[in-house]
Amino acid sequence: MKIKSIILTSFLIICSCKESNNKNRLINQKEEKSMIIDSVKSKKKELIIHEKIPIPELIDFVKEIEKTEWIPDTLRLRKKKLYEYLGKKTSFNGYPFYSIDYKNTDLKKACEFEPNILMRQSPNLDIELFKNAKSIWGYFYRDKNGTNTISDGIIEQWEFETESDAIKALKQIQPAGHFVYFNTMPFHCRVKNYLITFRTRAMIFSYDQKKIFEKFKNKNCT
Repeated sequence: MKIKSIILTSFLIICSCKESNNKNRLINQKEEKSMIIDSVKSKKKELIIHEKIPIPELIDFVKEIEKTEWIPDTLRLRKKKLYEYLGKKTSFNGYPFYSIDYKNTDLKKACEFEPNILMRQSPNLDIELFKNAKSIWGYFYRDKNGTNTISDGIIEQWEFETESDAIKALKQIQPAGHFVYFNTMPFHCRVKNYLITFRTRAMIFSYDQKKIFEKFKNKNCT
């Protein structure tokens, strides 16, 4: 009788252990599945496709301002030798954009010729961050109604690896913008992983540009 009792007790213990192991296995599977799903979601959030071309928001905007008084003018740009740092012209949806090499930017020049002043303006400035931008584009526009003094400007688009890099770039360039873009009042904002800068060649034109920038910022920037 005692032997039967011992056998029965052992059997129940084994069954209990198996049931417990099965439950733990199911819990672990659920946790692993949850971790995989969370990981996939996380990767989706971080996934950024680098187009290396002007973003749709910018192309739509230059279409919009062309309907008012601000038009592209390739002939004037080259004839008057304005903004010589602009590189090769490429047409996107019929609008001329210019590729920009980092080595030709005003930021590079400021870093090369006056690094101490630049770092005083923005102590946390990480030049490598800007140097490693995925692409830089510029769009030139001018006042079609201008006669003697013609207001004009450039919209720069800097593409970065991630949104967090673009956020850093925005915070770093803002304190030093008036020094980098000398004698002007540049304006900056961010669209996803892109830094957008509105700059011009003289302070007198910055007031016109502010109105254009505010229109873009209110519609597109974060």
